[in-house]
Amino acid sequence: MRLVGRTLVLEALTIEHCDALWTAAADPRIFEFAHGPRSLEELRAYVAAALQPRCLPFVVLLRDRVIGSTRLKDIDEGSRCCELGNTWFAPEFWRTGVNRESKLLMLTLAFEQLGLYRVELRVAVENQRSRESILRLGAVEEGVLRARQLLPDGRRRDQALFSILKPEWPSVKERLRRAPA
Repeated sequence: MRLVGRTLVLEALTIEHCDALWTAAADPRIFEFAHGPRSLEELRAYVAAALQPRCLPFVVLLRDRVIGSTRLKDIDEGSRCCELGNTWFAPEFWRTGVNRESKLLMLTLAFEQLGLYRVELRVAVENQRSRESILRLGAVEEGVLRARQLLPDGRRRDQALFSILKPEWPSVKERLRRAPA
């Protein structure tokens, strides 16, 4: 599957993307608030975990360069819900519009192609930069999921929960399209 935007292409993630993803994921700031791969071997396991049923993972390309990754996961066709998550970009692309454009492509897929009704976004409570970014998309903050995420060291992290519903999608879509590139 390929999703084509104004400047980005989202391409279905495969194990063959690992080397390029590893280059894009080199900066440790990317995974400051999320467990991320610390070696190429861990990245291969991260990609393998994404290649499962109920998940649509993508690499994000800018002019044929892999700059990050995103996915729809926990797709529940019965309740027509999913989570949009595991989105990350090399820091040089933060605050450049690539997140907004990738979200436009992913949400269009979710609401218009897959016919979903609800898309959730979750982020570590302390990750203020990502929380603000999600609010700028037009998502609604619903609350905090206490101790929702188990970290590799055994600690638990609270996650802020956001969502976009099908009736809200037209205004969110317009907001994302109107935003400067």
